[in-house]
Amino acid sequence: MIAISKHRYEAGLQCAKRLYLDCTAPELRAPDDAGREALARAGVEVGTIARRRFPGGVLVEETRFEPAVDATARLVADRAVPAIYEAAFEHAGARIRADVLRRVGEAFEVIEVKAASRVRDRHEVELGFQLAVLEGAGLVVARTLLVLLDREYVHGAGAPDLARLFQVVDLTEKARAALPAIRQNLGAMRGVVETPSMPAVAPGPQCLVPHRCPFFAHCHTGGPEHPLTDLPRLTPDQLGELTALGIDDIRAVPLDFPTLTPLQRRACVAVQTGAAVREPGLAERLHAIPLPAHFVDFETFAPAVPVYPGTRPFEQVPFQWSDHVLAADGGVVHH
Repeated sequence: MIAISKHRYEAGLQCAKRLYLDCTAPELRAPDDAGREALARAGVEVGTIARRRFPGGVLVEETRFEPAVDATARLVADRAVPAIYEAAFEHAGARIRADVLRRVGEAFEVIEVKAASRVRDRHEVELGFQLAVLEGAGLVVARTLLVLLDREYVHGAGAPDLARLFQVVDLTEKARAALPAIRQNLGAMRGVVETPSMPAVAPGPQCLVPHRCPFFAHCHTGGPEHPLTDLPRLTPDQLGELTALGIDDIRAVPLDFPTLTPLQRRACVAVQTGAAVREPGLAERLHAIPLPAHFVDFETFAPAVPVYPGTRPFEQVPFQWSDHVLAADGGVVHH
């Protein structure tokens, strides 16, 4: 049986075809870029540190799911355990690993930790999904909480102040309101992953919402030479409007299309003329720069959990800079 995880549930919300491919052909996924990999590492770091906000808990270290479920059941039954980290549950073909499960009397609080600083719609859905699985598995859930980083926190010396670094948001009401739709969606998604054939879903705006699908390249083969999706910063609304007009190639996009940004219009001109686009007056402005000219470049990093006194979560911290010097004779020296 193919289980529906939180990640797969989110895939199914975007597109039934993405869900099917995610379950049956994950090797077709585009690899995560460096940015997404960095976010994933930040998420692991933040989740590990956040556990200290809920002390005394026990980590379910088993990575295999069935043994993790058994270990979780033993910890739930042990009233001396105040909290469980990475608790594993399964119900009706859906699986979760809860970041923190905290005991409150005869019930529990489920706590989701995010390397983010504000609540987004998907957070409510994720907590609703966990609530559906937990209550389906027979657990009594008192509250569903979201733990975020507080962008107003300013790091001092030593270890981070966990009471100020994190903010806790109660999303119980919104998570419960999402339950009927989640249960209905789970039933439909079970049907998708259990069918022997891939759903017939044509490419469209859903390929970009809420972000570019990791199977985008697989589903966009054999199309036009310059597909609309190559337009820089194309929005789902723009894609839908142009597709409704029967346009699938940048060469056919009207230059007076009302929602084109200046950047997109330049891209259309470049593709349609086959020539480089130079803004009027650019050469004159470049020639007006006195030589030697200095081209200064900074390298920064933005740790989710600040490490230097006086900095905040996600604040850009410069750690290196360089200078290319262009001389009057055209020579370049790098420092």
